[in-house]
Amino acid sequence: QINTTSGILVIANHSQVTQDFNYFADSTAAAEATITISESDLAGDLVAYNGSSISWILGNYSTWTGKAYSGYGNASFSVSLDATSSWTLTGNTVLTNFTDADTTLSNVHTAGYNLYYDSSSAHNHWLKGATKKMSGGGFIKPATKAQLRGSN
Repeated sequence: QINTTSGILVIANHSQVTQDFNYFADSTAAAEATITISESDLAGDLVAYNGSSISWILGNYSTWTGKAYSGYGNASFSVSLDATSSWTLTGNTVLTNFTDADTTLSNVHTAGYNLYYDSSSAHNHWLKGATKKMSGGGFIKPATKAQLRGSN
């Protein structure tokens, strides 16, 4: 279990920490982070900046309570859940890729928030461009182009 004061679990940005770890230096390359979670109970958000991307993979009886959002500029988020893991949203979330071994989506609890996905992504074809009501009162639905650009 990870406890954060800020409520943020992961930040991906084009900045980098210097070798002396005393300040952030600018970088022209967007960050790409892939995090695999196993047998964990986590609460907090995923935040990406300036074209960066985060792939978040939950497996082996893991739970996540949080949302994903762009801190500035466009960002890309991929979330994958196995059948033993679950996610409770704490805010509207836009995903580039979303995979769930539980195709009924009963392991995603929306708490009244909506989960948006890129209907043109091959990883999301299993959703068939549909809008569905989910556990907790929110919906899963295709994202608009503006949402995918990070201007939601």
